[in-house]
Amino acid sequence: MAECEKLPQCGFHQKYGSSRDILCKGFLAMYCRGVKMSDCARKKYFAEHGQAPIDEMAPNGYILTFFA
Repeated sequence: MAECEKLPQCGFHQKYGSSRDILCKGFLAMYCRGVKMSDCARKKYFAEHGQAPIDEMAPNGYILTFFA
């Protein structure tokens, strides 16, 4: 499967893309390069607001506060 077209400018990917955390790896595998790519809350947020959400917003829409 191809990668998400927004990956190069995605703040979540830039901030957590090299994380060794299993949760982040799962998000990246499922949403950025996997079957849930069209369900990405970050892409939906961008479409609705015309700007990217905060970097801590995961592709499922939850805000990751435990990595701060």
